[in-house]
Amino acid sequence: MTNSAARKLVLTLPIFHFSAVAIAAGLLVLLMAGSSVALADTTSKTQPCFEIDRRTAGFNADDATDRRAFRDYQEATSLLFEEERFKELDCLADSLRVSKAKFAGGMWKIHAFYSGLREPRLHPTQEDWNNHLDRLKRWVKINPSSITARVALAQSYVTFAQDARGSGFADTVSESGWRLFHERVQEARRILEEAEGLPAKCPEWFLGMQQVSEAEGWDLADEVALLNKATEFEPGYQYFARLHANYLLPKWYGEEGDTEKYVTETADKIGGKEGDVFYFQVSSFVLCGCSQEVQFKKMSWPRIQRGFAILDKRSGPSLELLNLMAYMAGKAADPVIADKAFARIGDNWNEDRWKTRAYFDSSKEWAARGAATASWRLEKEEAAAQNAKTEEGSRYQALFSSKFAEIVGDCARSAQSREKIVMLMRMSQEGFVLHWVPISSGEATNCAIRKVTSLQQNFVTNVLPGAPQINYWVKAEVDPASAVPVASK
Repeated sequence: MTNSAARKLVLTLPIFHFSAVAIAAGLLVLLMAGSSVALADTTSKTQPCFEIDRRTAGFNADDATDRRAFRDYQEATSLLFEEERFKELDCLADSLRVSKAKFAGGMWKIHAFYSGLREPRLHPTQEDWNNHLDRLKRWVKINPSSITARVALAQSYVTFAQDARGSGFADTVSESGWRLFHERVQEARRILEEAEGLPAKCPEWFLGMQQVSEAEGWDLADEVALLNKATEFEPGYQYFARLHANYLLPKWYGEEGDTEKYVTETADKIGGKEGDVFYFQVSSFVLCGCSQEVQFKKMSWPRIQRGFAILDKRSGPSLELLNLMAYMAGKAADPVIADKAFARIGDNWNEDRWKTRAYFDSSKEWAARGAATASWRLEKEEAAAQNAKTEEGSRYQALFSSKFAEIVGDCARSAQSREKIVMLMRMSQEGFVLHWVPISSGEATNCAIRKVTSLQQNFVTNVLPGAPQINYWVKAEVDPASAVPVASK
């Protein structure tokens, strides 16, 4: 890692333990069904790798009905590994690479497979790590030609390196922590470079090398060259783009705006529905409960919604995707979209996403309240729009907007952000403000609210014009630059 990289804040390697969906760029979602896991060869013939039993039932997990499908698949892989059933693991990995099998929501099963091998289960001790790595090395020794064993070993060393470094700020890492970090990353790179000469190839090899590139602080040109090779090998493996988007974050090696620029330009280049799917897949990765949440809010929420809708229609219901969408809608302050997702989730909340049942329930309640309020507001906005379409309503709209601009003009002119003031108001025939709803937000709007509230509380009836009818809804906008009324849309 370069010195500049060491100065970056919170250098947390993206290990993708509970990754969401994959880009389904025109690819058929192939599901392995039945009570056995099958090996698919290039002639489309299949034969069972092993019979599913109670301990490995997670290999039959269905994301359409199982909220823990991805986690169950991981755990089934871990249990198979702990029993050192290396032959079956090689068989299964070969099957997943050939079939490109995915869960209902589009997540690649090969990614879930490797996620189950990256570290010991539960809360590993140093002894657990030593046993885990020794077991992987035995697998490599038993089957030297296994690309799966070597990639799993390399990715485990990257995870083990992060274990030594920790997840705190760079200046909190001890000298011995940095030393172990670099040693383990270098070992991961050595293993991957050695595995590159094997006949079999795997998309996770590229992902492991991308993790090495971040940890070692590769130059952007070298990192992009690796990304291009990875994408050429497997265009639909969205995890490559996610890691590159992470590499471009300011906390790593990019500058402000680099990540959103990359995601937008790449999505535009792909174009159409597949571009929107790509945008959704990669944007969802920059969502977390830390500083990257700010990054997420810079992404286009409408485009994220479009990508989700395309995947939802294409792949069918996915509890992973629905939980993700509800969570993102909360971060985007969109209770309507969140409420729709929660309605489909029911009680199938994802522990990896929400962490606690209390957080899930409170988010669900917030969405329900917000959606009800938004529905009411949309109803009143429609009433105001219909009122403005009549001849009498059009005249009143113009007069009301002019008077409203006179009242709140100072608010618009003095606000530093220069945001537009938009309010929805219910007026009496005497010109009294019966009810008001702010549509915009910010300093200027808050100022306008204070002025309107004062009119209401003081029962002022001689400033705003009387409405043509009782309980009349009207919408007005005030331009932030000239503080003049804007024609109602």
